[in-house]
This record gives sequence, C-alpha cells and structure tokens, in this order.
Amino acid sequence: MNLLQGNGRVPIPSGRQDMPYLLIDFPSRKVFDALYSKRADVDKHWLILNRRAKGDTLSKAGSTFGLSRERVRQIEEKFLRLYHLYWQRTNA
Repeated sequence: MNLLQGNGRVPIPSGRQDMPYLLIDFPSRKVFDALYSKRADVDKHWLILNRRAKGDTLSKAGSTFGLSRERVRQIEEKFLRLYHLYWQRTNA
C-alpha cells in the first residue's frame, strides 16, 4: 500500500490478519524533520511526499525536482518504513 492508496493518510502495517493496515494522519513537519534529521534533502522529500499524499502520481510528484517515478517510489517506500518504526515506538 502506498500514500496514494491511503487517500492522504499513511498506511502502517497492523500485524493483524483482518485489518492489514492502519491509516494514520500524515505526520507534522516536526515529526517528519525528526525522521529525516540527517538528510540534506528533507525539504524536497517533504514536498514530494505531501504531493503524493494529496493524490499526485509518481511522475507528477517528481517532475518539479526532475526525479523519475522510480526515485519517488523509493523516497516514499523509505518514508513509510521510517514512519512505521516511529509510530511503533511512540504507540507501544
């Protein structure tokens, strides 16, 4: 599941058979900055992921920065992994 399928919310694996994903709110900028604290391109990733969460395709989300669909998919996949770990730590 990706951001576009989450309808503006972030899909987090639940570990349950009957409900494989929880849909939680897109993180605040403060949380996002904490996830990406050591990355120089945090602003670019924030903009790309927000565009994806609002319904942009992979190619449209990356076009502003000259990124391929595959690169946007990789950025989104990494964000989903990071946010899942963050969510598990803060909601355990």
